[in-house]
Parts: sequence; structure tokens; C-alpha cells
Amino acid sequence: MKVLILSPCYGPPGTEAIAKRFIYSAKHFGFPEPYLYGLGRLSPGSPHGGDMQGTWVVEELRNNPSNADTVIACDCADVLFSGPFNDMLEKFKAFNSGFVIGAD
Repeated sequence: MKVLILSPCYGPPGTEAIAKRFIYSAKHFGFPEPYLYGLGRLSPGSPHGGDMQGTWVVEELRNNPSNADTVIACDCADVLFSGPFNDMLEKFKAFNSGFVIGAD
């Protein structure tokens, strides 16, 4: 299974530190290296970036050459991985669905 972690990382100066924590948490728990987009650019539109977490994710997938069969799309500013990668994959598979959304 080839997995792509796709994450918008727009924000003001200092967002790079947030991205480093996100990447560290991924490495610490055995996740693939995340692919960040928008790093170093201000968030367009609303504080949540307008379409950066919606339609732009689709556009990034079109432009990404990874050919992943599983994609984890999450916002690096709001996510830290907190458990082993294999545990997350098992939970995803337990849904018996090709598309799962988690929100708070």
C-alpha cells in the first residue's frame, strides 16, 4: 500500500515551526514523509484558507506524482500524529469504506 500524507501549510512567519512539529510527529510514529503545500505563503481567503482544505487538495493530488492508493489529507497546523501508523491504517480499514472524514 502506497500512502501519501497531503497537508496544506499556509500561514504567517513561524508556520515553519508548526510544520516541523507535524513532520516530527509523523516520523516519530512511522508515517510516510508528509507532502506539504503552501509553505511560506499566507493563507488565502478566510482564516481557514477558503478552498485550501477542499478543492485545492484535489488539485494537489492531480499534480502529485506519487501514485498513492491511500491519501491522508490533514492540516499540519491542527494535526499531530499520536499513535503508530499501522494502528491508523487498521482503523481506516475497519470502516470498510474508501473515504473517511474526521472532523472536530
